[in-house]
Amino acid sequence: MDLTRELLEQYEYSLPVIKADKSEIRLETSRDARGSIELRNSGGGALEGSVASNLPALAFAPKQFAGNKARIEFKFNLGAYEAGDVIDGRVFIVSNGGELILPVHITITSRTLTTDDGTALSTLEDFLAYTQANAPEAARTFARKDFGEWLLTMPGNVNLELYEHFKFDSNKERAVDNFLICHGLKRKSELALESSSTDIQVIPGQKDGISGVIGVRRCVDGFVEAAVSTAGAAPWLRLITNRLTASSFDKNGVSCIDYVINPLILDSRRVMADVAVKTAGGQLVHRLFVRTLPVMSVSLNKNAYVMSDTGKVMLENNTGGDLVVEIMPKHDFMKFEGKRYLIGARADIPFEIKLTPQKLALLADRDVFYARTEIMVKTVYGSTVFTRALELGVSTHKGF
Repeated sequence: MDLTRELLEQYEYSLPVIKADKSEIRLETSRDARGSIELRNSGGGALEGSVASNLPALAFAPKQFAGNKARIEFKFNLGAYEAGDVIDGRVFIVSNGGELILPVHITITSRTLTTDDGTALSTLEDFLAYTQANAPEAARTFARKDFGEWLLTMPGNVNLELYEHFKFDSNKERAVDNFLICHGLKRKSELALESSSTDIQVIPGQKDGISGVIGVRRCVDGFVEAAVSTAGAAPWLRLITNRLTASSFDKNGVSCIDYVINPLILDSRRVMADVAVKTAGGQLVHRLFVRTLPVMSVSLNKNAYVMSDTGKVMLENNTGGDLVVEIMPKHDFMKFEGKRYLIGARADIPFEIKLTPQKLALLADRDVFYARTEIMVKTVYGSTVFTRALELGVSTHKGF
């Protein structure tokens, strides 16, 4: 047997030759990615081998193969990579039919989530800004299935774990707020009252309801759920606003609590009530002081006079209309120009103090005349008779 025949008998079957359906792996992805490599034997015999890579983020299944055809699945795990990262590596396929080296080039892109109104979101910071601008739409976006898929593209998966926890909250605006708070992107919403109390004056004969507001500020943007109520019995007070939510506040974070006071059922000239704003974080209280004004406010410019002195009775009409006022001094050494006066909003009625010549003649030079006296002020308003006695002292000696 010659050498040629001997060699042919030794290599009766041709050797395996490995071929792949791709010469490289090139990906642009914003999330974990999958793919496959198709291997085949273009020679003889049975092909077998293994697959590995110098990139830990690439995993293969199966890692070993045998047969004339094989399908190798690979998965790229995004892991700690972030948008903008570029990863280069190689895949090594070693077999009895030869060795293949496939270059790997992976670019990490930022995945965009598009809301129903067309807003593109790339990061959680984008979602925070969108929430502050349109909380109801942000809540609907949070409930969408692809929101969780979008979170998968972000480093870590802690985002997805929190999302899985909060997405079952029936109040989606609250769920969004808690989700962002847990990520340290915002603080819990806080409310503050513009003032701690309000003084309300009711004019005499007031029949119509008295409307008012209590200013409320949202110090931190976010979910708001606050109940508004009166603390204690106050039948004369009706709250128009019973609840505050995020939509209650304008773009400057300002809202108000509307209320109405019924003056016809006030049970005292001075009453008080507390309006409570209850949130998950505590309670705010605003106190209303309600005072029914007298028909008139009456006073003197001073309470001690001397002879040959002048004074004023100062009147303030609280009714909003005109009043006929009667002024009656107790002693005749007090002189007024008239007895009745028509008073609008306010008036100062002058008077003079002067002893008659007869009484002065009865006084010795060293005698001191002194008297406690009063001026009676009277008016009628509707069925109400208003009277006030203004007491004063009069003397011939200054500084008594």
